[in-house]
Amino acid sequence: MPIASGFVNQVRGLLGEHGIVVAKDIGNLRRALARIAGDDEDCALNPLVRSLMRDLREELTELDARIAGYDRKIRELYRNSEICQRLGKVEGIGPVTATALVAAVGDRSSFTCSSTLDMAGPDQRGIFGTEPDQ
Repeated sequence: MPIASGFVNQVRGLLGEHGIVVAKDIGNLRRALARIAGDDEDCALNPLVRSLMRDLREELTELDARIAGYDRKIRELYRNSEICQRLGKVEGIGPVTATALVAAVGDRSSFTCSSTLDMAGPDQRGIFGTEPDQ
């Protein structure tokens, strides 16, 4: 998820500016923030930066909760949609991809011919990223 990745990288960069290097893994960042936000006497950060890290830790927790909520909604949409269920039978397509495809494409009635992409209209080919002459 780009927002979560960007947030994690920003916090890692901020910590790096203060001499604390955190390896690339959200678990490593969570552990580092827990240590910093606690009463770790070995942590050489000033109180203002520690307070900021506590706030960022809370923000990361809230972001995790929002992402988990959206994941639940996507799984529910997937379970309640026959089209998503059918798409999910294709290897490599799970709930996220299936619901995204249904959201982007809609139902097959919007296609002039559902049997082949070659016979689809220009608007439908654009959905799949192909040019009209391809």
